[in-house]
Amino acid sequence: MKIVLAAAMLMYACTGVFADAVDTQKAFKISGKYIAEESNLNENAESPTSHSGLVDLSTTTIVVTYESTNESGATETAELASGEFVDGNVLLTGEINEPTDIVIEVQIDGNTVLSLPAVLTPGGEEISFALLDFQSFPPDRLAFIGFSPRVKNLEKKFTISGDFSSIDKDLTLANVRVTGWGYDENGKQKAIGSGDMLLKDGQFHFEGEIEETDLVNIYIQGHDPYFRTQTQAVVERGSVISVYSPGSSNQIVATSGSGRHAKLIESWQQSDEYLSTMHEYAVAVREFEARQTEQPLLEIEESANNSESDENETLSSESPELEEVDEGKTEEAKELSSNSKIALVQAEGCEHVVLEDVKHEARDHSGVGNLPRHYFLSQRLAKIESDALEAIASNAENSFDALLAVELGAFNFQSENRKKGLAVYDRLATALDEELVARRVSPSRDSLASYIEVNDNDSSLVPGQKVPNFQHPNLEGEETSLQDILEDKAVVLIDFWASWCAPCIAKFPKMKELYGAYGGEGFEILSNSIDSTQEAWEQASAQHELPWTSVGEIEGWYGATARAYGVQHIPKSYLVDSEGCILQKDIAIEDLEEVLVSRFGSLADAETVE
Repeated sequence: MKIVLAAAMLMYACTGVFADAVDTQKAFKISGKYIAEESNLNENAESPTSHSGLVDLSTTTIVVTYESTNESGATETAELASGEFVDGNVLLTGEINEPTDIVIEVQIDGNTVLSLPAVLTPGGEEISFALLDFQSFPPDRLAFIGFSPRVKNLEKKFTISGDFSSIDKDLTLANVRVTGWGYDENGKQKAIGSGDMLLKDGQFHFEGEIEETDLVNIYIQGHDPYFRTQTQAVVERGSVISVYSPGSSNQIVATSGSGRHAKLIESWQQSDEYLSTMHEYAVAVREFEARQTEQPLLEIEESANNSESDENETLSSESPELEEVDEGKTEEAKELSSNSKIALVQAEGCEHVVLEDVKHEARDHSGVGNLPRHYFLSQRLAKIESDALEAIASNAENSFDALLAVELGAFNFQSENRKKGLAVYDRLATALDEELVARRVSPSRDSLASYIEVNDNDSSLVPGQKVPNFQHPNLEGEETSLQDILEDKAVVLIDFWASWCAPCIAKFPKMKELYGAYGGEGFEILSNSIDSTQEAWEQASAQHELPWTSVGEIEGWYGATARAYGVQHIPKSYLVDSEGCILQKDIAIEDLEEVLVSRFGSLADAETVE
């Protein structure tokens, strides 16, 4: 579109002065509303001339811009329309000749502070937006009201509409968003997004484009009171997706009735088992919330009694472990809280390690038995989903359907069957187009394989086993190996950390105290930084004045040592003896002192490092 077109557009881009001359087939209309946090979306908000937050309407201008190409072929940003809020409202009208990418901008004193992209269509539906001015949290933003248009090519169009009027929350200023990553016609990754949307009469409508069948996330988030829920959809050209909340549940589901979405998501999400469990989950959440606020449960109990089906009763009777968890730990809780990370067979040379002395890991699940009932119901919902998707991925006749199933979560990192996912990926690598495999199969396969390797290493490195040797430069640039330190020290704490890890740094004062007390008695700390830059490691080490041996792998999560030690979180630590045998793993800093006292005796009066 040439720059000369801008002049024609600007002739009509105003606040309605030339409305009588507008060609309705080319006309556009953009309306905006200023909403302060205390305002109601369905009421006209009176706009103050000054405000304690971001927005001062006396210096605020709404500007609509688009990209144009001048005679020399260069891209320029041109203004299509502009206006100011009057009594909390602004209206921009004019004409355009073709669907056009635009950006709605809030400019204060000539500087753009907020923006919202959209597609403007000649003769299309009016675009309404809101300038949301919050007193504190969340940040101020621009949001569509009810309708977000992002379609220029109708052949690639898909639509997602939602009705959340059944959600029993105040959704006046709730934020709805559709997001995803698709691909353009050249196979390059391209963001799919609706932008922020406010509900209009509890509903929203998004029109987007898709080049190649892919997945999107749909979520709604409220801030007063805070809550968030989401679901996924499979979108392809021509998809029409409807999103709603079943009953009074805060969960949402998406339906289409046809296409790949119906095959890959509705097939299990609309099943009796899933819907009845979702109902149980909703009732359990409301019961929990009522207990938290000490509200009477009569209404909730009546609702549950009136709406529970025979299937729900059967489901409950077959699942006694999901009744009231405070009657005792559930089977799930027992499994989570069991110390599964102590090896039954100790490594050769580590027979002396007393496994009964092993402390609970700092990240154990010993309190999981106290979790509320809805937690375990959410786990059941997740299992119904994963079982269905893994069955589709394994058995689908269409390889692209199998690919979508794994992208939806089949054989993901948390799946007990994740190793089987490698075989599915390998099958897809031979069945799908080479270019598609390079974009959507190989990276995910490599990521899963890497996770499995690291997770297996983490699972195998437990008390009674030996840690692998490693060598990295210290802060002076000298190569330092674990083996060299073990030859001189009786006990070594191998600690993985990074400059950005607040919990790691929070442990330093106590570690310094223990190092000062026991450093001369045969105790050493070997910190290995997994920072991504040498500068970050060096600056953090100097800032925190680490007195012990510090080395830097400086390859982030992907360093060979971090992978060999199963580092999936930090802080992560192993307490080993001079033989390299693991005595404790991920030990809490409070328990470390107890272990050192039992080994070296009490040194309460010893000089410590300040």
